[in-house]
Amino acid sequence: MTAQPQQYNASNAQVTVTIEEGEKPGATARLVENIDALRQTTPETAGERVWVEYHTVRGYGGGLFYHEPDNVTSRDDGGAMIVTENGDRFRREWGTKEKGDVLLWGADPTGTLGSAEAVQRIVDSGLTGTIVFPNEGVFVIERTVSMQPVSSVANDGTVKRQGEARMILRSRMWSHFGYFRDRAAIKPGPEVNGAMFTHVYMAEGLAFFGPDEKRDGHAYHALELDGYVNKVTRCSFNMPNDGIVTWAGANIDIVYCHFIGCQNAVRTHGEGEIVTTYTFTANLCQYVGHLMNCAGQLWGSQFNNNTWEACSGSMVVAQVVFNCGFVTNWIEGGGNADDPIRIIDNTTYQQNRENWAAGNNFHGGGWINTLAPSDHEYNNRFGGVNLDTNKVIVSEATGSGVALRTDGLQQYLDEWKGCVELGIRSTSNKNGGADIGLNSSNAINLRASNGYINIRKGDGAISDESNKPILNYPVSKLRDQEVDTALQLQPDRMNMFSARVPVLNTDPSDSTQRTVRRVPSAMPFIIHWSGAYTAGKGSDASAYFDVSEVKDNAIHLYNNHMETRSPRLWVTTNDTDAEFDHWEVIDAYSGSWQAYGVCKGVRLYFRERTTGEFTVPDSFDMMLVNGW
Repeated sequence: MTAQPQQYNASNAQVTVTIEEGEKPGATARLVENIDALRQTTPETAGERVWVEYHTVRGYGGGLFYHEPDNVTSRDDGGAMIVTENGDRFRREWGTKEKGDVLLWGADPTGTLGSAEAVQRIVDSGLTGTIVFPNEGVFVIERTVSMQPVSSVANDGTVKRQGEARMILRSRMWSHFGYFRDRAAIKPGPEVNGAMFTHVYMAEGLAFFGPDEKRDGHAYHALELDGYVNKVTRCSFNMPNDGIVTWAGANIDIVYCHFIGCQNAVRTHGEGEIVTTYTFTANLCQYVGHLMNCAGQLWGSQFNNNTWEACSGSMVVAQVVFNCGFVTNWIEGGGNADDPIRIIDNTTYQQNRENWAAGNNFHGGGWINTLAPSDHEYNNRFGGVNLDTNKVIVSEATGSGVALRTDGLQQYLDEWKGCVELGIRSTSNKNGGADIGLNSSNAINLRASNGYINIRKGDGAISDESNKPILNYPVSKLRDQEVDTALQLQPDRMNMFSARVPVLNTDPSDSTQRTVRRVPSAMPFIIHWSGAYTAGKGSDASAYFDVSEVKDNAIHLYNNHMETRSPRLWVTTNDTDAEFDHWEVIDAYSGSWQAYGVCKGVRLYFRERTTGEFTVPDSFDMMLVNGW
């Protein structure tokens, strides 16, 4: 623009300038001082172009306007359309200027005047979805700016707002520790009570700087988000109260921001509400109360690569912390050394569940590390998967957990769950069940504090009396001869160990070859009898049989509570005058011993050695093995 020397007054407002921008470069236009002067201007010709030197503050916000002679309805929005006292309308020629530039709508970059009205004008114009603050300048927001769109305007000028405009606040400011606060910052005015900007969709590169304490009882914060798919990126918040506030919210990202001195970096209200899918990434927090203070239930959110330095409260506070991730956060100093503070705090007891954490670093400060609790100190802490302390911990908030360490696997039990087993389980598919393999380069040691090592049939096993776990023990001699076989140990029908012992035989189909056969063996019951007894009154040595009677020259032994199957008997007497003769079945199953080989007991017959007459010895010993 080329301009002649001029002074502004009512009598000589005919100064012209050459315009090098807009739709007609090189044309001339009448020059007026500011927007107020334009409102007092009468066009000399239809479609006249007028150059406004500045908007409100000298040096900022001017530009080229042209007269629209046929426009009689457009309202004065203070930046894009100006209506004169006579009802003429001048529209701004934008050229390469951004429509959302706050200077073009009357914002004051010196901080002398408030800029809230200028920003509100941009929102209400509906011309753009982006509000742009310059990279330099101090802007005072003296009242709350609503970024909701205007739905209607009453005759008295009352504005009704509804819905969401989804508008973006953008700049490239930065104010770490308040540096540049007098050159590049957005500051609240003394009367702001609440948010400086409400219904914000996205914010990028803004530097908010508030005073060091509340004034006149007002509590204020920088941004109130509209609560859905919000992005706040590379902003700095030097505020005494909250940085960002929203109602619950979902899909909200807070990335590369700096919070200093804030009571809460982000605070959500709505007690009991489910708050989901927040992401906090690479934020620097110094002298902050909480990074996330959630009045409701925090679900499915991520906290990654944040710095929590010299801060006073829990990094995250929520009623419930569920299915959230905490990865490579840096916690340095802060907290309370005399009364350590939980770094993650769920205000509802035991509701820190199904989360995961990895690579978080603690350097000094008074903190209870709820991300990686100490052994046996899980109660009301981190529930989920943790990788922080050279071990993998899977735990519940109530205290039970399992830790995979470099030296093994360890279980922790809480006070509520009871003594549940630590299980290692496999599954099956159409190809069969999967084995569990233990392969040791030395011994495999099984230790049981109560003296028992229990072997049970698995949950997926076929329900069959004969289908009991088998212990296979490789036989070294046969293995050395390249014969793949093992000694098999298995409980028999009466739960005594039976064995199938491998032996080598000649292959009957080829005498030059050999084959393995398994010879049955068994662990016998050792029974000592020294007289008849009624039900349950026998000694432990004779307790295999519940009842013993002597009648008809025979000793009757039987048990109505369990069965004997195809028994093998070896009987010796302690009476030199008597010897064992034979035995008979008592109460065969279904009346057929031949068909089933199952009975309730046996009758034992003895004879005198000299006369051959039946007799009853004073005592005898018997080994009994149930059949296969």
